[in-house]
Amino acid sequence: MRIPAFLLLPLVLWIVAACSSGNQGQSEPRTEVDAILQGLSLEQKIGQMAQLNIEVFINRQDGKLTHPIRLDTAKLVEAIQKRGIGSIMNTAGQAMELEDWHYITETIEYVQEQGGKIPIIYAIDAVHGTNYVAGSTLFPHQLGMAATWNDSLVRRMGEVTALESRAAGIPWIFSPILDVARQPLWVQFFETFGEDSYLAQRMGTAITLGYQESEWPVAACAKHFVGYGFPFTGKDRTPVQIGERALRELHVPAFEASIHQGLRSIMIGSNEFDGVPMLASEYWVNEVLRKEIGFDGVLLSDWADVAHLSDWHRVAKDTLEATRMAIEAGLDMAMIPNDYSFCDDLLRLVKDSMISESRIDASVRRILQLKWEMGLFDEINRPKMDAFATKENSDEAYEAAVEGITLLKNESDILPIDPAERIFVTGPTAHSLVHLNGAWSRTWQGADTVIGKEGRPSVLEAMRASNPDLIYLEGSSVEEVGDLDRVRSEAKVASVIVLCLGETPATEKPGDRRDLTISDAQLALANAVLDLGKPVVVVLLQDRPQIVASIADRCAAVVMGYRPGNEGGRALADLLFGKRNFSGRLPFTYPSSVNDLMTYDHKFAETIGPDWGPTGFQPQWEFGYGLSYTRFEYEGLSLNKMAYSIDDTIQVSMHVKNVGGRDGNEVVQVYVRDEIASITPSVKRLRDFKKIGLQAGEEEEMHFSIPVRALAFVGLDNAWTTEPGWFTLKVGDLEERFEVID
Repeated sequence: MRIPAFLLLPLVLWIVAACSSGNQGQSEPRTEVDAILQGLSLEQKIGQMAQLNIEVFINRQDGKLTHPIRLDTAKLVEAIQKRGIGSIMNTAGQAMELEDWHYITETIEYVQEQGGKIPIIYAIDAVHGTNYVAGSTLFPHQLGMAATWNDSLVRRMGEVTALESRAAGIPWIFSPILDVARQPLWVQFFETFGEDSYLAQRMGTAITLGYQESEWPVAACAKHFVGYGFPFTGKDRTPVQIGERALRELHVPAFEASIHQGLRSIMIGSNEFDGVPMLASEYWVNEVLRKEIGFDGVLLSDWADVAHLSDWHRVAKDTLEATRMAIEAGLDMAMIPNDYSFCDDLLRLVKDSMISESRIDASVRRILQLKWEMGLFDEINRPKMDAFATKENSDEAYEAAVEGITLLKNESDILPIDPAERIFVTGPTAHSLVHLNGAWSRTWQGADTVIGKEGRPSVLEAMRASNPDLIYLEGSSVEEVGDLDRVRSEAKVASVIVLCLGETPATEKPGDRRDLTISDAQLALANAVLDLGKPVVVVLLQDRPQIVASIADRCAAVVMGYRPGNEGGRALADLLFGKRNFSGRLPFTYPSSVNDLMTYDHKFAETIGPDWGPTGFQPQWEFGYGLSYTRFEYEGLSLNKMAYSIDDTIQVSMHVKNVGGRDGNEVVQVYVRDEIASITPSVKRLRDFKKIGLQAGEEEEMHFSIPVRALAFVGLDNAWTTEPGWFTLKVGDLEERFEVID
């Protein structure tokens, strides 16, 4: 990429150094960025703070995309050369081929070189892989990745996604989601790392490092600061109704952990907290995120959220006032996304002295720094095309699916299934790549069958590879009952029934639901096959824990598949047939009823049932739960001492042995309970974990180091504190008590 002439003098020394050592992903002293900033007019600075939708520039014929895709260069000239727009985002309604992405990014680059002063940074949602690039590797969604409890797999997902995004010419991705999902009715539950703050911190930092520290790094944009994953009603973009203490203790830490690993950008949530939209909250954005935590990266709004301060939230009388509120709160860049209204309003605010130009400079400086760190002022390089969508990348996605898929029930060891048995497969998700991948899979909602053209096997097809004679009938769709008499007739001859259930893919507002119960049509199908008295293996491909209590007790086995991605069919078949062993563990509490949505780290008062006994917490399956084809036993739990000061580290050890007949992976989970505290303590909190592989009969001594300060909670003054007193540490079915002293 040719650097504009006015930048050559301040950049020359940096370019010499970059050519000798490689500059992509490396920061440059702030003085160089300031030199660029000083060369911009006010209008150009404001342009840098605007992000437009690629649809603004795409030519269509009769409302349809042309092939190949073509951009309106006159509109690009207006945006880039005249307005100085800083970023373009999104896709043309569906995934595009690499060639189309190269045409788009290279055309934008060319127009910028002809008269735009600053490179454009292109951004895209990359939710479980580079999902808007046709043919890219699709991993399990984040919930399924969390179920692996394997940091290294999560980091590898980030590395593959970064490489394949850069192959398309995209250096900025809207991922990861660091919301802690405490409300399973919420539609984006599957896009998170689950309900636990510590698990979200571990997985979030792993994927952030994968994105930003790989050979071909992208800038990560974590979503959605803050509390977005706990809407009171379960509806997307609605109020969070919890206290500040809980928000700080449970929802902020995942963002803070990734910030400490160099997170480059954050998207502000569309939710409100205590009556204040997060985008307009000077307290949460400026005071907490900027000053307390020290985040100095780029802050981006979500889709049209500045305007929504006026038309949705009703805290601003018009877009001018909405823009002022967002900028004063700390916003750097607005996803407008389809016009120049934000730019016009912001220019007026500065000229009317309602916003200072120095405030504009602060945001533009951060945006320029981001572009510099991503190497956009230098020649743009891409990975070789033979590194895109390789078999190695697919194998990584397969391993992630295998390690995440979770066995929840296996009565009488009905699994694994002998491939030679007479197998009947039914259910709406059995023969569908759509249900394996879910939303954000080539299209926004993911319901388009285009994903089925990519040559990956469904669950049915993968099972048929081992048993060509198995019998299949769909039985029902997600919402409509099929010919159940025929299902019963065909199933009668089978020795085992595999019933694949789930929910229709959806995300954001279109996916709002009012009920967690699995659909009536699927329950009718389930009861039809369960009434036959044959062993039924239920496979769940879904975005969240749907209520299955009415059938769970009657099933022989239950498998939680999450949204395991393009390799999920192969992974599920190999697990069901015993070619691979289950090792996934739930990253959330699976409820047994629609109104009993308690998390694992609930309070002691919540354990009290109607009989005044400890019967209040009765989930279908607990957080961290999962079965295997082998068994593990724990013994010899010990701590290095029984009393610790605040600056000590608790040294934990125990032995874990594989006492079953198969090799397997175990997730060793360490929980701590604060017995008495000034804030009502949880019954337990996850404090550490490790995933290990043990051969049949093998034993390993495990060691954990937990700083006493890691047991802190947010107190009445909204500050972190670790109080003296007694604690109980629990690993498996073993417990040890210890004391923290002054």
